[in-house]
Amino acid sequence: MFYEKYMMVVGLIGQLLFYLQAIKIYHTRSAEDLSLTGFLIAFFSLISWLFYGIILRNKVLIFVNITGSFGALLVVLLKILVDHKIL
Repeated sequence: MFYEKYMMVVGLIGQLLFYLQAIKIYHTRSAEDLSLTGFLIAFFSLISWLFYGIILRNKVLIFVNITGSFGALLVVLLKILVDHKIL
């Protein structure tokens, strides 16, 4: 159906923010102005939506939230690595 394809595209575009932030952290080697708590909350929210999508067997919710969860986790890990001067 059209709305499922539309929501898949919109959902994936929305999740790009995590990957763009991760790229910026990697290139600048700085994450001091980033809220670790905020990204942990986002990660928890995405994982919750992922489980909900699994329960509903909704492919859009599952795929979009897997993509977002990996992106949010990537930002969290990069923030920790940069803050501790490991990266």
